[in-house]
Amino acid sequence: MGSSTETYTVDVTDFDGQVFSLRVASNLNGYIRVVPTKKSFFLKKEVQHNYPKLLQGEVKIDTEDINHNENYNIYCTDELSARKFLSPRVLEWFDNNISQNAVSMFVNNDRLYISLNTKYFSIYATYII
Repeated sequence: MGSSTETYTVDVTDFDGQVFSLRVASNLNGYIRVVPTKKSFFLKKEVQHNYPKLLQGEVKIDTEDINHNENYNIYCTDELSARKFLSPRVLEWFDNNISQNAVSMFVNNDRLYISLNTKYFSIYATYII
């Protein structure tokens, strides 16, 4: 009997949306992750779909902004640096502009990444044959 080696290709979509990358002037040590949360329908418990929970080396922080705490979880590697970056003005902008849109944010040194999970692609890749 011979051995059969069949190959299967499976497409897995992990993210449908847009990612923005900006250079920001900050003295941030480490990084900050801000991920959206929602209340589960049945248990009314806070969940953060498809986002990792607390990672090694991170701490979870809350802010003085109740609205922000209800819509996001904040994880960082340097709490003092994160609190300096997440000023009341930054949190207010976040609440007013993107708190209802399933947006996540990642800040690392001088780069700010904002991802919008819109469930569609705004730019499709074209293939040249």
